Amino acid sequence: MTSEFFNVKFDIIIAWGFLFCFNSIEQELILSKISTHLNTDGEFLFTAPIQKAKWTDIMTGQQLESLGREQYINLFKMKELELQREFQDRGENHYYETKKNCE
Repeated sequence: MTSEFFNVKFDIIIAWGFLFCFNSIEQELILSKISTHLNTDGEFLFTAPIQKAKWTDIMTGQQLESLGREQYINLFKMKELELQREFQDRGENHYYETKKNCE
């Protein structure tokens, strides 16, 4: 977790279907880095199950972990990310849309 994204800031960062591939400590570090590299009012969109859960991926055997909606929202607040909206698609993928808030 040493990459600094070439010290670049972004208007939007998307993490589609992979944040939960990391353990809880790594997810918190990733959210910190994402917040650091978002411009003010920059947006972060990611997918993760709404439920808190750990499971083994049947294709890779990898341990996966969803922190659950409540913990993600707590981390957003700690990382200056404000939840803008949530939605779910037909495939039951849950989306979190946040905005960098530097008040």
